[in-house]
Parts: sequence; C-alpha cells; structure tokens
Amino acid sequence: MNSHRRLITASFACLMAACATLSTSRSFNPWQFPNRDYRISSIAEQVRLLASMEPCNEYARDTFPETLRRYENGSLEGAKLIATVFDDEKLNSQLKVHVAEGEQIHGRMSGKHVIRGKLYAAGDEVSVNTADIVDWYVIPRSGPPEGNFIGKYLLLKQDGFEPGDCNPNDIEFQRYRYFSINYSFVPPGTDGWEMRGPGDGWDMSMHNEGQSPDELNTLSSFRQRIPVIDSMQKLIAKTRTHMGYGPETADRYTVLEHKVEAFTKKEALCALSQQVIHDNEALLVSLKRVSMTREVQTLLCVHPYDKSIGIKLNYSHLYYSGNRGAEFIDRAKKVSESLAFTKSY
Repeated sequence: MNSHRRLITASFACLMAACATLSTSRSFNPWQFPNRDYRISSIAEQVRLLASMEPCNEYARDTFPETLRRYENGSLEGAKLIATVFDDEKLNSQLKVHVAEGEQIHGRMSGKHVIRGKLYAAGDEVSVNTADIVDWYVIPRSGPPEGNFIGKYLLLKQDGFEPGDCNPNDIEFQRYRYFSINYSFVPPGTDGWEMRGPGDGWDMSMHNEGQSPDELNTLSSFRQRIPVIDSMQKLIAKTRTHMGYGPETADRYTVLEHKVEAFTKKEALCALSQQVIHDNEALLVSLKRVSMTREVQTLLCVHPYDKSIGIKLNYSHLYYSGNRGAEFIDRAKKVSESLAFTKSY
C-alpha cells in the first residue's frame, strides 16, 4: 500500500474508532450511540477534520480528571469508563479503565493497537498517561451515556449539524439526541424515561409516567419502506392511514378529533397527524380497565436522501379526563422539529 492510500485508510479507521462503542449492538444499553460509517475522500479532508476535533480533544482532557474521580469514588457504579488515546499510527485506541495511579491510567485494550512500540491485542492490560487522553466515554447500565465527544461530533456532522469545529459548549453536547441509522431526534427528556431497544417494526420506544402510574407518555420511532410520494397531498393521505383507530376498533376507541396537515421542514417532505381518542378500555397497572383519553401526534417524513424510506415519530399522552398535561403539545412540537436525517458518507 502506498503512503497516500495508507494515510487515507488510517484516517478512516481513526474516525470509525471515534464513533464506535464497545459493541455494534444496543443490547447492553439502548441509549448508546450506534456505529455508523464515516468516509474520508482526501488527505486534505482528513487534516481539516482532525483539526476540527481538537477543541473537543482539549475539553475531554480537561474534564477527564473529574470523570475519573467520580468513577473511583463509586458515583458511576455499574458504568464502564472508556478512555481514548492515539496509538503509534495516530489511530484512536480505546481502553476500559480499571484504576488510575497518579498520572497513569491502567485498563484493558478494546482492540489491536501498537502503543509506544508495543503491540496490544483486545483484552491486554495497558497503561497510558492522562495527558494523552483525546476522548472519554461513560456507558452506564441504563440511561444516557456521557462523553464520547468526537463520536457524537461525527454523528452530528452526518445529520447536518456542526458545520464548523467541534464545540463542546454547543447545545447538542448538553442534551441527549437519539441516533438511529438513517435519522436522529431529541426526546422530550431523559430523567424518568425508560428506553427500549428495537422491537417489532420500531427502532426505539420510550415510556414515562404521567401524573399517576396509570397515565403514560410514549414516544416511538420507525423506519419503513414506502411507495414513491412526490406531493404533500399524497403524503397527507398516507399519514391518515397511520392513525391506527379504524372501524374495526370502534367498540373500544372513539376518535374525538383528527387532523392532518403539512409540517414545514426545510430538507424534507413531512406531514403531521394530531388525534384525540377516547379509550373505553384503557388497561391500568392494576389490570383493571377504565375510560381514559389518548392524545397522539404522529410525524411522517419522506427521507430526503432515500425517497424509499419513511421516518415516523409517534408521541402519545394517555391521561384521565381533566388531567391533560399542558406541556404535551409543546414537547411534541420540539421533538418533531428536532428530527434530522443522515447524509451518506
């Protein structure tokens, strides 16, 4: 391999490592970020990209000591702490931290790398200096992760954010964004929300109790193949079919209100369905069935970079009569507005 091809290959591997978690699966924690390919077309692009990462590298080095302190005093109980450093070929190498002694961090390698002239395989013990840290990643047993600034930066770039240098003070680094393979969005919150990984037809679902255990907020997202939709009229008609409360469910559900309208999104064709449904047999935690109201907002968009894919966000609010959450509509709107679509790299 000539030097030009070697540099491009090395940079590609470096970026992939920056974006990767310990596994390509969300089975350990559905809040984890996914692996996505990120390709570099030239040496010049590699140089620019690595330079744009440096602000987040510095931020990671500055914040790692406090994260390490929390890890050592048990505040991150049950979580994995991953430290990222450059190996001898300037590729990102990750190690699972076990303990720190002064300026030395001891842990196990997550892959095969040469560091200071010594070859390490996955699982080998290794020691590095805290000054060499370029990123860190906290993966809890459940709930949103922390850190992984460079990985998140690359994911944001793929979804049309962060056109400039990596800025750890940007709002996107201060909140949680759910990244799927083809899209991403910001949920209405993380505290009190339980996330479930991919299921039958959906990519993720989140659940949050309302004012009582029987009242429930639910958010789910879907990718699905769709026929060619080249007009808002066709999209609105398609969105109407996603209401899920047809004549066959009339004994249980009464649709009190249903409207579908265009949803303005700069890069994509989108329609928004808003429904209010009376549920005559809502199932309680106690397994009793009572009458409740369900409000649902469904956003359906044609993926702007793959017209054969439809992205659907479904956000619902189940509540007792007179107990409607005043913030539901505003939160649902913010979720829809945050939807972004992955570009090909």
